[in-house]
Amino acid sequence: MRVHSVVQPAPISTRGLPGAENYRVEARQRLGDGVDERTLELAALQLYENTILARAGNPGPAPKVHPQVFQATRSLDSVAGYTAGLVGGGLGAVAVAALAGFSPTLLWEPGAEESRLKILGEPAVLDKVASELAPRFSVSFPDHEVWVTGSVRPEQRTLIGEALAQLHNCIGNEAFQQLKKVHVRPYLGQLSRSGGEIAGLAALSTPDAVFLKASQLENKEQFAGTLFHEFGHLRDARKADFWSQRYLSISPHSPFGNGGDFDFVSDYARSKPTEDLAETHRFLIENWDKVQTEPQLWIHANGDLGDKLAWVLDKFYDRAVPPLGKEMKQALKEVKRGLAPFSNREDFQEKLQQFLQKLPSEATPEQQDYLKNLRERTLHDTPAPPWWRSLFS
Repeated sequence: MRVHSVVQPAPISTRGLPGAENYRVEARQRLGDGVDERTLELAALQLYENTILARAGNPGPAPKVHPQVFQATRSLDSVAGYTAGLVGGGLGAVAVAALAGFSPTLLWEPGAEESRLKILGEPAVLDKVASELAPRFSVSFPDHEVWVTGSVRPEQRTLIGEALAQLHNCIGNEAFQQLKKVHVRPYLGQLSRSGGEIAGLAALSTPDAVFLKASQLENKEQFAGTLFHEFGHLRDARKADFWSQRYLSISPHSPFGNGGDFDFVSDYARSKPTEDLAETHRFLIENWDKVQTEPQLWIHANGDLGDKLAWVLDKFYDRAVPPLGKEMKQALKEVKRGLAPFSNREDFQEKLQQFLQKLPSEATPEQQDYLKNLRERTLHDTPAPPWWRSLFS
């Protein structure tokens, strides 16, 4: 993995901090005639961002803002999250004054009023504008290059490169080649009901690009997790086959959206099957080595969550899951018959997942010893004949 080819856009030709109309004039000169109003407004906003961020240098910590319920008609300067994510320090007041001249009704995605998300810019248009006008740099891998757009500080480029490398090393070059662009944006939009801001976005109209909020870069694990989540959405759409313009995770016999408390990796995963898939994908990439090392525990003994992990490995990456081993087969028989120190299969799954993830567990010392012993036995478990697995499905 190599970070290189940093490209800075040409400075705008007008002096000072012009208002929105001046940026529109500049955007029209850069994009040429025949550009629709919505694209022109997004391009003007991109040029505005370039100027503000270049003049602001490294902004200080973003001020804390309170979520607001979405209103499509309010001016952009009243969208506190956008302003906070873009500027800080002495330029704040001047930047906000210029921001007030943009048209929110043109910038919000068409039809977004009826959806759960309120997106600042139609993804396909944002992709086009950012690719042509935003600062950018590339991250190179064998036979593939990912372009990252947005105002990213030099020290953050390495963080982004490491997150991309982690994804690449897990899933392999062939699948990774789907990802061509990562757009880092100061503001993406917000959830219409709660007012919370969108941290990441993937869209059917941009199957090779993801959008991530710049504030995610404040934490390496947070940024990487959002990247893995959004790439899960891209793979979900890519693998849909005849489920055109839909997702494989909502096709018949998909395991997503099912299970008890310990079969979802987060509260957000419970919201709908597509988010369950994306969150499970994030969890899989973050725990890739552990799952590969101990598939008997992470997959075969892990209930519905184990089935979800196996489904992603199989459907997305053509990775065959090793068959159920003899030791695990016997252990699951013991649990089912009540011979293990667990009251039922659900209790076993709960304690096992807490044990694997090293979460605080209420497991008794006897149960903890049983799980540790099971781990030791299954590390070198002998695969069982394929038909044995069917007895426990």
